[in-house]
Amino acid sequence: MKKQGEVMLVNDDAESFAMDVDSDYVDKTQLIAFTNSVINKNDRFICVSRPRRFGKSMAVHALAAYYSKGIDSHELFKNLKVSQDPTFETYINQFNTLYINLQSYFDDGTGEHFFEVLNKAILNSLSAEFPSVFENKSFTSIKEALRAVYSAGFGKFVVVIDEWDMLLRDYGDNKTLTDDYINLLRSLFKDDQFSKMFALVYMTGILPIKRYNTQSALNNFKEYTMLNPGKLEDTFGFTEDEVKALCEKYNVDFKQAKMWYDGYHFRNHDIYNPYAVINAVKDNNFTSYWSGSSTTEPVIECLKNNFMGLKDEIIELVSGINIGKNININKTKIIPEEFVDADDVLVYLVHLGYLSYNLATKQVSIPNQEIRSEFEVALKTCNWTEYNEEIKKSDELIEATLGYRDVQRMAKLIGEFHQSHTSILDYNNEEDLKYTVLGAFFSAIKYYNKPLLEQPTGKGFADIIYLPNYENYRSKPALIIELKNGHSAEDALNQIKDKNYVDFVKPYAKGALLIGINYDPKTKEHSCIIEEESF
Repeated sequence: MKKQGEVMLVNDDAESFAMDVDSDYVDKTQLIAFTNSVINKNDRFICVSRPRRFGKSMAVHALAAYYSKGIDSHELFKNLKVSQDPTFETYINQFNTLYINLQSYFDDGTGEHFFEVLNKAILNSLSAEFPSVFENKSFTSIKEALRAVYSAGFGKFVVVIDEWDMLLRDYGDNKTLTDDYINLLRSLFKDDQFSKMFALVYMTGILPIKRYNTQSALNNFKEYTMLNPGKLEDTFGFTEDEVKALCEKYNVDFKQAKMWYDGYHFRNHDIYNPYAVINAVKDNNFTSYWSGSSTTEPVIECLKNNFMGLKDEIIELVSGINIGKNININKTKIIPEEFVDADDVLVYLVHLGYLSYNLATKQVSIPNQEIRSEFEVALKTCNWTEYNEEIKKSDELIEATLGYRDVQRMAKLIGEFHQSHTSILDYNNEEDLKYTVLGAFFSAIKYYNKPLLEQPTGKGFADIIYLPNYENYRSKPALIIELKNGHSAEDALNQIKDKNYVDFVKPYAKGALLIGINYDPKTKEHSCIIEEESF
């Protein structure tokens, strides 16, 4: 029997999930239909890793409320998606459910008493739920107590672990502590005889399962990650349709929400950060909510590494260029102190949500304006002196464009970027010209959202579009840039006008600069032309 004020880990009530549903709950209970499909099967060991504030805790609240024998939760789930699944009645409230939030067991902030505190909490909860098993018996280990409960005929367990990797993230340098923790999980869930008592084990955290050398310490777990969410991709955050519905409910501009918070591209869905979207629609304010729940510290620590190519790649990413050349996404290191190359950093930042990996294109990118603004803060903190001169030139280009409409100065600065950033083999490549222009316009980050590349507008695709950010909506024009190789800047400008590219940007700005840029491969010269439109 649960005493008033007592936190129960076994067969607790559904209070946490009831509070979730009573808020602006976006129904993600299709996750339960999936977990029902693997109950009592080899695939019943699941580890889902996704960034902070992406709805991990709501997911485990729902699982615990659904499976727990401690409550009849039919009323709570009757209007949710899972209630329409054929397996809904089969498994609802049918299992002893052990729910553990690992964050709760670092009593002194050092982890020194972690196992002692965790052990005591679970044993006390098991004892309260199954007093007949514990009568006149004293158990000293979790494994021993669980075996006794199962042997007494009380049925199988569903185990749900939130923040499973917190100890590895916060105490990764304490090898004794982390090894003991991994060994505990292995002893519970990888022992073929003992693990039979578990109908389902669902762990969630930020990082994938800790690996030692080339073999997983828990290789019986099926992993779903930001690199490959598999069948669970629509549960990893809000889908576009769900964000549209929230924007409609709160009378908020969906286009701005998409600009700020879209960008995690999986096979079938674009996924948005739930925490950011909920706050944006409630506040009707588009800004970075990321720093309110996390910090730029992980990015800053990563950027301090001097790995070959890393700084160039980060600058390109912030400029709006996607990185996709030879990135090894199978990198297994998850502790920054263990990183050995730039790919370790990029893959780590994907898991943390600071970068997005597109499964279709195999490219890494900064997902949206919210995260781009966090990178801007990180870059200022890092103060990469070797890039100060380039940033100064980019500042000059933005001033020449926005302040003076000085097309000769623009052409000269773009030419300098082209020469310094392009190999001889690629110099006449029109795609490379696009990357040059994106890099040259790096300082546009001060006033503009992440650039849109080949955005469908009017009758075709504009090469590059910069839309002013929320703060500069009225004061800065949108930039529509069309590139030509071996033609003329006038040809590029005429294409912008002929194909009505301007129509696309009208909802986002009070005016636009139509910019044509041409590179002549014979003379190696660049030319620019600008025309201004107000609307």
